[in-house]
Amino acid sequence: MGDNVLETGFFEEEIIPISENYQRIGRLAGQNNRQILVILRSSQYEISDFAALLHKILDSVQLNHERDVLIFALTSPTPFSLIHLAKSKNCQKAIIFGVPLPELGIHKLLPKYQVESIGDLSIVVSDSFPDLEADLSKKLKMALWKALQVLVAEKKDNG
Repeated sequence: MGDNVLETGFFEEEIIPISENYQRIGRLAGQNNRQILVILRSSQYEISDFAALLHKILDSVQLNHERDVLIFALTSPTPFSLIHLAKSKNCQKAIIFGVPLPELGIHKLLPKYQVESIGDLSIVVSDSFPDLEADLSKKLKMALWKALQVLVAEKKDNG
């Protein structure tokens, strides 16, 4: 495939390109009008309380879960390239909920609740929905909200 994402040193060579694999490891939903990829565990999204929490989180930064984002609900822990998936789906930004970065082909420690970039992709890493729900102090939700405000406001040159 044209791009060699392995040059960055963050990716494992044995990962099969997502364009050949994504249907067997997860489900895609959403129109992606704002070019934002949301990665989460299918098992969590299928729980109505956690789906409602995701919708509230997205609504808090004026994102509609059906129109504005592309949700990739992982059904398998099979590693894949987040960067390749984002490029193939024309996503410039990603929000990751509780999925270990090595599963996404990222072998770099990224701090949670901050906008970080890998190549052309801006990323916010969050705790899982159960951890967000259990946070009675709301510190995690507040940190996530602040990071998402920055991510959503960020302008991309090629978008």
